[in-house]
Amino acid sequence: MQFIDFTTDHLTYDETKKKYYVEIPSDQLGDGGIRVQQKQEDGSFAGLECDIEEDFDTVTITMNEPADFRVQF
Repeated sequence: MQFIDFTTDHLTYDETKKKYYVEIPSDQLGDGGIRVQQKQEDGSFAGLECDIEEDFDTVTITMNEPADFRVQF
């Protein structure tokens, strides 16, 4: 399984929805499923409550609060 790590610097704030999001080109993630995990203070990773929207060329991950996270694919 491969992964990409993101920090809060990668997130954009949507003022109308009051949420943070990042868009990732689908070709970077391949055809399999993805899993999103939040980076903990001790450096480990645990589940992150977020919304994942996939379309033909983009995967959008949306969350209520900014967080450092990992996308596994």
